[in-house]
Amino acid sequence: MDSSSFTDLKEDAVSQVLGKDKPGRLKGMGRGVTATKLAFMLARDSRVEKLEATQADFLTKLEDLQNVVSGLDAKKVNYLTEYTCAIKQN
Repeated sequence: MDSSSFTDLKEDAVSQVLGKDKPGRLKGMGRGVTATKLAFMLARDSRVEKLEATQADFLTKLEDLQNVVSGLDAKKVNYLTEYTCAIKQN
């Protein structure tokens, strides 16, 4: 169920076929689910999706930074090797 379907719960297909819900209940949603609980769950799920996307972005950036550090470390080793060889030759 996507968030746009929550806006018209009283006019959705289930309500049209089975009739109006009893107060505090939603047909087809299981026991104990109310419109308020459903709204909370949808908002929570939306927030979790945003946090997961942010986490994926941070992980990508972290991997990029690790690659940069590895590249700098390799350059440092090459520089030190060349510098040591130059000193030994003199």
